[in-house]
Amino acid sequence: MADRFLLHYSQKKPRNWRLRCLEKHPRDPGWEVGTYEKCHSKYRPKHEAGDTILDVVVKEQKPVVRSMFTITDTKVINGEHVWDFDEFYFSDSDPYELPGNYIKYRAMFVDTYLRKYSSEDPRKFVKENYVLYKKGEKPVSIDQSDWARIWEMRNERKTRSRY
Repeated sequence: MADRFLLHYSQKKPRNWRLRCLEKHPRDPGWEVGTYEKCHSKYRPKHEAGDTILDVVVKEQKPVVRSMFTITDTKVINGEHVWDFDEFYFSDSDPYELPGNYIKYRAMFVDTYLRKYSSEDPRKFVKENYVLYKKGEKPVSIDQSDWARIWEMRNERKTRSRY
């Protein structure tokens, strides 16, 4: 098992760390459909079902865990490795804050984090403090209009290209 942090852009204008940056990363993590298909292409082939991914973003200049999911299936579509997940944890309240500069969490393994920085396992914190959603369920902290925009961008990108 190779659980990993992966750093993502969040929405810049207006600033909202809970939302994906729809201009640069409109698909991943795909809470609305339960897929991870475009970001971090270098790392996607290295993971398998059972691995847990911690989605890291920047909030007030500090790295935080926005969401977490466990890969339930992997496949290759048009040469791209795609992960599926059936459920995800989402930070509807205060997120787990990680120490140091955010860039180190671009693709750090959780085991490395535990050895270097903390004896507190962030996966345990997330499971105890975040809300567990099924794929497609809207987190309560995301406005309905933002959720609709997430779907709109997914469908728009699908018809245009694989960005």
